Amino acid sequence: MRMPDGEPDGQAGLYCHGRRDQNADDGYEFHIRRDGRASIAKRIKGDARDLTLAERIPRYRADKLVTLRAVCLQEPRRVLLTFWVNDERVATVVDDESPLKAGAVGLMARQTSGNRRSTAAHFDDFRLGRL
Repeated sequence: MRMPDGEPDGQAGLYCHGRRDQNADDGYEFHIRRDGRASIAKRIKGDARDLTLAERIPRYRADKLVTLRAVCLQEPRRVLLTFWVNDERVATVVDDESPLKAGAVGLMARQTSGNRRSTAAHFDDFRLGRL
């Protein structure tokens, strides 16, 4: 994945436990910002809350391809979330406060509110699945 254009806080990445319909925009997001920070967020009804601090990715450049990998491990009362960029773990967290149920997985790109420029993200050679 690479992000050739957009504002510094534009985001792109992966999501899991997603649910998108007229009543919901829910899921866990594993995203990178164009300024080189990675984090995991929980989105409920369209409102996102960061579950981890935005960590700087070493040697990251938005115009260069990076490899993303995320794991969402559902347990009875919690979800374990881990995010890797270029095979380096950049974030991990346990959500045990009303964890989301299993749902769709996918790719995402978004601009933050107030930005006029769109966020462009290119995904190449991707595989999505369940273990």
